[in-house]
Amino acid sequence: MLKKGYLKPRLTIETIGKRNFWYGILLWFLASNIICLGSNFLREIMRLTSWGFEGDLFMRSAENFTKFDLFFSFLSTTLAFGLTIYFWNSQIKYRKKRHHIRYASYVAIMYLFLPITIITRFGTTLYFIIFNMESEEKSLALMDNFWYIFLLIPIYIFLNFWNSTIFVFRTRYWVLISAVIIVISSLLFNKFLSIDKEIANSIYYKRYSVERNYVDSQSKIAKIYEIEFSPEAIKALKKRQANSTLYLMNKSKEAFNTKEKVALEFLFLEKIIIHNLHKTKRYYSTRRYPVEIYGERNWNFAMPEQIYYQIMQYDNPDCIEVTLLFDILLEQINLFNTPDWGEVNFEEMSRYETRRFYFGRNLFYSTETILSRLIQVRDKLYENEKYSEYQELLPELEFRETRRQEWIDLEL
Repeated sequence: MLKKGYLKPRLTIETIGKRNFWYGILLWFLASNIICLGSNFLREIMRLTSWGFEGDLFMRSAENFTKFDLFFSFLSTTLAFGLTIYFWNSQIKYRKKRHHIRYASYVAIMYLFLPITIITRFGTTLYFIIFNMESEEKSLALMDNFWYIFLLIPIYIFLNFWNSTIFVFRTRYWVLISAVIIVISSLLFNKFLSIDKEIANSIYYKRYSVERNYVDSQSKIAKIYEIEFSPEAIKALKKRQANSTLYLMNKSKEAFNTKEKVALEFLFLEKIIIHNLHKTKRYYSTRRYPVEIYGERNWNFAMPEQIYYQIMQYDNPDCIEVTLLFDILLEQINLFNTPDWGEVNFEEMSRYETRRFYFGRNLFYSTETILSRLIQVRDKLYENEKYSEYQELLPELEFRETRRQEWIDLEL
């Protein structure tokens, strides 16, 4: 037979106190708003800074972003409910169960800060991993592949908030009612407190508008010659260092390694890649990889002499292939034909011109023989009267012998 006092008392509003009960509800509402807005703003700030060092903006599908918004909405309301549980337990004056009530309060506050610590730790770690990767396309699709984990996290936290309280009081319908309120409030927060992802997208698109518009214009010109790029290729070319972009760069560079005529689509592709200043994050030290053995590994485009050999294979200097090859050569010359630091006025330069200046200076100091190759190819074509129409397009280049640039004689 159970002794008197063994049965758990019922948890009622009177037990907590009417004023304390409504204070707890208000605390729940305010805390859930703050946590939800804070997490949404923090995620967008991290996404905005994900294109650092000329990288790509972290992009996901609209469905994927919606799932993450729902997850953080449910997580915010659940964590805020832990504050309410802690506040209610701290206001209950029940001497016989005071140690148990204090234990329930400590458990609630522990399960409030523990998930925040874990999510912050893993969230920032994943962010820095993605930030230092060559492509955000290699990142884990956590929401797509492990969606059930995101579903279980708020449920587990919610049940742990009530678990210690159930050992002290008979809660009856409190758990069910609070769960329904969390679901409804989470859906409302997801609708009204979500941040428009197009704000970050528009900032990113505006920053690289020149490159993106250039891809569209060149793809339209290519259609005239029955060359049509796939939507995936256009999307890859509009990115900076995506895995798909690096794949196209390697395919274009491999196309010029053959002695046969390069296909017209690769000529358009190479022109877009050089103009849009595509590069990899990997840098090869010339001390570990000498140019005499490994070649110019920091040069991600076709070699100048390869362009010259391609031009020589065409008898008609007015064909589209020759025109594109001269355009490619001109883009390469413009990368090295930059003014000195003292002559640069960045205030009068556009963002694209500034990026091209730094890109060219980086190539000047990371390569060893490209400048001398360009000069010899340019001079050889300038002497050929067959290409007199293109001579005015190719500006002069001055060889500046430094500890980085060395002269190499080409057999053209």
